[in-house]
Amino acid sequence: MSAKDRTPTTRFLAFAAILLAAGVFALRAHDLFAAPKSDPIGSALERELTYLLEPIAGAERVRVAVSMGRPKTVLVMI
Repeated sequence: MSAKDRTPTTRFLAFAAILLAAGVFALRAHDLFAAPKSDPIGSALERELTYLLEPIAGAERVRVAVSMGRPKTVLVMI
């Protein structure tokens, strides 16, 4: 069987994977840059953690609570 007669399944699968990855990255870029930024409430540490996690999980999908007792407890809800 020559190379001309074989079906290009590997090339097709690689092309489909690249298209899928590009689509996912485009959607994530839209979520990162087009979504309005919410102002988190709470202490400075809670706001900082919220700003770090919102680009990953999405706008207004992260809740952070920090207890200042000993030991320090951090609760993150996505």
